[in-house]
Amino acid sequence: MDPFMTLSLALDACSVLLLLLLLYVYAQNWVRTRMKFALGLLFFSLFLLAHNLLSIWANVQMMEILPALGNQASFALSLMQVLGLGALAWITYRP
Repeated sequence: MDPFMTLSLALDACSVLLLLLLLYVYAQNWVRTRMKFALGLLFFSLFLLAHNLLSIWANVQMMEILPALGNQASFALSLMQVLGLGALAWITYRP
C-alpha cells in the first residue's frame, strides 16, 4: 500500500472525528437557540461527514488502481481539509 494513501486515510479518519465533534456542538446550539444559522452549520457538517465517509470508502476501493500521483493528490486534499477542520474546531471550542 502506498504511504501517501495510508496517510490520506488516516487524515480522513481524523476529519471524521473532528466533524463528529463539530456536529455535536452545532446540534446543541440548534436545540438551544433554534436559529437558522445553527441549523445551517448542522446540515453543513452532516453533508461534509457523509462526504468524508464516502471518500474513505472510495479511497479504499481504488487504492490499488490509482497512480502514485493520485495518491499524493488525495493526501494533499486530506491534509488541507483536516487543517481547516482543526482550525474550525479550535475556534469553536475556544472560550
